[in-house]
Amino acid sequence: MAVQDISFNDIYLEAETGFVIKQAKNIALHNVFLHVRQGSAIQTENVDGLELDAISSGIPVAGVPVISMANTSNAFIRNCMPVAGTNLFLHLRGKLTNRIFLQGNNFDLTKKIFDKAEDVTGSIIEK
Repeated sequence: MAVQDISFNDIYLEAETGFVIKQAKNIALHNVFLHVRQGSAIQTENVDGLELDAISSGIPVAGVPVISMANTSNAFIRNCMPVAGTNLFLHLRGKLTNRIFLQGNNFDLTKKIFDKAEDVTGSIIEK
């Protein structure tokens, strides 16, 4: 059974690894600071309905995106400002990845906002 309808608010987290969200529906993270030593700050797989609002991360992990999504749909990413030195903010993969919305983020200090694997054919909208 999928985990659903969970919200995390106002969190400061220092950890070896970040959030891993799998087999889930309607998950929200608001005003979350994640300082992780390895891997992405947030990883999702088989998620439908995701809201990431005001997500911040500490020192970038070399060669790793801040957020990694696989087969994730209906995701809203807003009000994020990756730390200076971030090479890649968001990596997308999986043929079910669709309807990813990026809005109101500040990517001035980010080299690349997002990339996607060849199997991603769904919509990614940045405003």
